[in-house]
Amino acid sequence: MQELGLRYDELGDMCGVTRSVISNWVNCYNLPEVREATALCEKTGITLDWLYRGHLGGMDPKLAARLAKWMGA
Repeated sequence: MQELGLRYDELGDMCGVTRSVISNWVNCYNLPEVREATALCEKTGITLDWLYRGHLGGMDPKLAARLAKWMGA
């Protein structure tokens, strides 16, 4: 969210979920369901592979570089 410049409510609107659902994702209480995850990917440019496994391949190189920096890779 930080690297994409999104707030909880903005991300929730993108995925069709509430702010509390986003909070649960951020705090690792659960992961997005497939419908929510694919909406997130389509609207932000991240990949399901990154979202679920942390793999940076297959996305825009600039976004991948920003995420890699954020991840400390």
